[in-house]
Amino acid sequence: MSRYFTEDEILELLDLNEVQTREITESRWSMITETIIQYDKKFYRIEWERGLTESQEDTVFGQEAPEVFPIHEIHVEEQTQ
Repeated sequence: MSRYFTEDEILELLDLNEVQTREITESRWSMITETIIQYDKKFYRIEWERGLTESQEDTVFGQEAPEVFPIHEIHVEEQTQ
């Protein structure tokens, strides 16, 4: 399933409901960024561009965002003797 988010909705959700962000690809002026946001008890993946200089603004477009599901990682440390 997916849901369409407008540019304004995404900007608001990035400020209030960001769950996880990772950088995908860097260009000269921006970083393609993937962010998981929470909306109405569901999680969605959106992509946007983060400006890399003080002259470059962040760029967000309205988009069809796929629903994603959280998984929990288990971290195990080996015991040393």
